[in-house]
Amino acid sequence: GDWSSDVCSSDLLQWASAHTVIQPTEHGGYTTEQRNTAMAQFTDHEETLENAIQQLKQPAPQRLDMTRKTLAEWNLPPETEFISFPETDLDMTLQANRRRYSVDYRDFYPNGNASYSALDLLASGRLKGDNPAWTPPYLYEQGAFYPQFLKYKGLPDIPSRFEADFGSWLNSTKAAYEHIIVALVSDLPRQERDAIEKGHVQLYGLRKPTANIALDDDDRNFQPLMARYGFIIHATHEGREHVYEVLPYAGFIRRRDDLTLAPISNAIKLRNSAYMRRGTLLPFDLNAYATGAAPLLNTTSTAVVHFLQGYLPAHHTTARAETWRPLRAAQIGRDVAQRYLFESESKLREAARGVTLFD
Repeated sequence: GDWSSDVCSSDLLQWASAHTVIQPTEHGGYTTEQRNTAMAQFTDHEETLENAIQQLKQPAPQRLDMTRKTLAEWNLPPETEFISFPETDLDMTLQANRRRYSVDYRDFYPNGNASYSALDLLASGRLKGDNPAWTPPYLYEQGAFYPQFLKYKGLPDIPSRFEADFGSWLNSTKAAYEHIIVALVSDLPRQERDAIEKGHVQLYGLRKPTANIALDDDDRNFQPLMARYGFIIHATHEGREHVYEVLPYAGFIRRRDDLTLAPISNAIKLRNSAYMRRGTLLPFDLNAYATGAAPLLNTTSTAVVHFLQGYLPAHHTTARAETWRPLRAAQIGRDVAQRYLFESESKLREAARGVTLFD
């Protein structure tokens, strides 16, 4: 081929070799099959990363937005009023009974049936299908009360639809987060990657300090204080320590040669002490860990180091061939995405559900 494709080809083969996707033959060259493997893996790496980045930009589905959209399709203004209707068989030909379901009655008698908006009712699943438990207020005309005939039967079950859509978004977001972590770790130099692949690895997170020393040593108390957008990898291999900061949301990984983790692990042993609860001045940007922003360099924060999980030295001696996803990196990516995603599932769900009068 031409010169540029040779350069491209040599860069590609270098990438593939560095990622242990292919190994040179004994003559030092590469077969056509290996070149094809290299190309396929590089394309997969780039597409996976691009899709993951796009997915992390996707906002979670919002229950109230879904409800507003549905109401618009049904030409039902979200503020449309409904009054709870009794299950008992009232004779609704009687004006006295009809009057109880009018705005007029409710305005005079505060104990009258409560009214709610179409938005609140549909979002909370109370207007779905053919639900006779709610009626628009009866109208008063020429001395009599009349029902409003609104065609709203067969409205969808918004809570079920929201849960399905939110679950799907959450799974895709976790998968994207995992892919970004794997890609960041796999792009480290071979020797450093080997330390993570084969060594004794511990993951740490940062959390905001707490003034309340009397807190039980219970993880649940600390969850709201966790700065979940970043984590620290500490790998010990062949007598050497390797420390990395990883902030997947910012697409950021960096080696921290300035850090030995001895003070940090000592601090963890002191986790029950007042000193530990109030945090220590550490060379990390806690704001970046809390928000997902790219970290400021050469900065310090008062923070508490929190042990997340550990991995014993690996028994497998060779990396998985013909894929850019190293085994240990894939394991770390999966574990962090499942357990330490940038926000807790309950917080993400709560924000996406929004609040109605029924919540």
